[in-house]
Amino acid sequence: MNHTFGGPFLFFVRVILMKKFDGITVYTTYALLIMSYFLSCLIRTSGGVVLPVVSSSIGLSSTAVGLISGMYFYGYTMSQPFCGKMCDDKGPLNVEMCGLVVFTCGLLLFSLSENAFMLCVARLLLGVGAGPTFCGLMVFQAKALPPHLFSKFMGFTIMFGHFGGVVSITPLGSAIDMLGYKNVHYILAIFSVIIIFMLYMMNRRLLFIKSEKEQVSRSSGVLRGFRIIFNSRPLLVVVIVWSLTMILQMNLIGLWGVSWISSACLLSQETARNCMSMGGIGVLAGACIIGCTGNKFSKSAAYLRGFYIIQIISLAALIIGVSYCWQWESLAALTFIIGMTLGIINVLCNIFLFKIVGGDLVGTVTGACNVILFLNVLLSQWFSGAFIQKWNETMIFSQVAAPSAFFALVVVLGIVIFYPIYNTSYKSLNE
Repeated sequence: MNHTFGGPFLFFVRVILMKKFDGITVYTTYALLIMSYFLSCLIRTSGGVVLPVVSSSIGLSSTAVGLISGMYFYGYTMSQPFCGKMCDDKGPLNVEMCGLVVFTCGLLLFSLSENAFMLCVARLLLGVGAGPTFCGLMVFQAKALPPHLFSKFMGFTIMFGHFGGVVSITPLGSAIDMLGYKNVHYILAIFSVIIIFMLYMMNRRLLFIKSEKEQVSRSSGVLRGFRIIFNSRPLLVVVIVWSLTMILQMNLIGLWGVSWISSACLLSQETARNCMSMGGIGVLAGACIIGCTGNKFSKSAAYLRGFYIIQIISLAALIIGVSYCWQWESLAALTFIIGMTLGIINVLCNIFLFKIVGGDLVGTVTGACNVILFLNVLLSQWFSGAFIQKWNETMIFSQVAAPSAFFALVVVLGIVIFYPIYNTSYKSLNE
């Protein structure tokens, strides 16, 4: 059977036209898991659109809005080690169905809540319920698909997940304007129930046989994933690169980018948003590139190093461009390149994790890795806010914008990290 796909659209057309019953079951299950991951990414980034509407409806302070939004990330991060290990031990579909039940309860509670405390509980449930979505996908891809297809599917997984973040802005806002935030959450809850039912039907047709290594691992605790990461130099370096990539993505595209370009270059908010939206499009394009090319870029760590260098150089160029107020089209092009490298590196890090760890413990290690990633992102966003505020107060270099100074620190950190990247061997990747 030919597994070469021309793109995301042809990929799903191929799924529909599959003639083998086992193939239909596997690919249908993958599509359902992708929908679950899409939902989790949509809700994760929906706070900026949903919470202002909720605040105006029931009256919430800015502090309460920030706390409610952050509860999702706390729930998601805390659940990762447990979700990853359970996906390895109990099977990805069983854990995913349980997670979706909690996720659905969170959606319903969010619709019914009339005070800040209940909204916090609802967002916490949403984060915990979304916990198995990515770990489950990693384990399912590792066990249900041939190894040579893992890279291709990983690219499409990241692409459709990030697409959920794109939908959570304008399309979700339009739906809320038409239907109200409560009805939108009711609809999403119904959609989640449908996915649960279909996953239950698929789970009866799929059998995941545990290897001897997995049977032994069941007696180990949830901290085993952290021990594996810190005892493997290649894997630790991958996690460090991955962390820096996520820090850059969440702070540039997700937090400071629009205000930075708007204030430093005296551009309108709409133009600045257009520049940063090119970064989001770049992330989707980068993930799609890996999805379409399959194993081409994952056979050697040289590609990871190359895209990492492009990312750091592009960020340095963007800092210079903003400082000297280049044309917004040039800034948008640089943002797109940065976004594309972010998407590519994100996918490659997932693929390298799978190749280093293997399919038996991929869920356990992915859960531990996600904890490290999200903690780094949360700490970096706290640090960036404190750094920018302090920089503006001291006025030591008043001609340098505070976000420019912060991202310059990211460039310096990226240069320092390149040393272990360059000096780490990845022989298992057929380098």
